[in-house]
Amino acid sequence: MVGVAVAARRPVGGRKNLADVFGGTEHEAVQAGTRWAVDVLESEGISASEQPLVALRELRRANRALSLTGAKVLLDQLLPPR
Repeated sequence: MVGVAVAARRPVGGRKNLADVFGGTEHEAVQAGTRWAVDVLESEGISASEQPLVALRELRRANRALSLTGAKVLLDQLLPPR
C-alpha cells in the first residue's frame, strides 16, 4: 500500500486574513476592510443588521480571497454592539 501525504493548511485567523487581503497591519486591514464592506453592501442594498448571512455571503462573493472568518470580522464591525 502506498502512503499518501496530505498537507493540511493551518487555519488563518480572520484578522490575519484581512491583513493578507487588504494589506497593512491587522488594525489597518480591519479599518480598510470595513470601509470596503460598507461600500459593497450599500451598492447591493444589503443591510448587515437585517440580513447578516446574506451580507456575509455577498462580502465573500465580492472578494474570493476573503475567508469566512475574515468576512465575519468585517460583519462584526458593521453590527451594533450587543
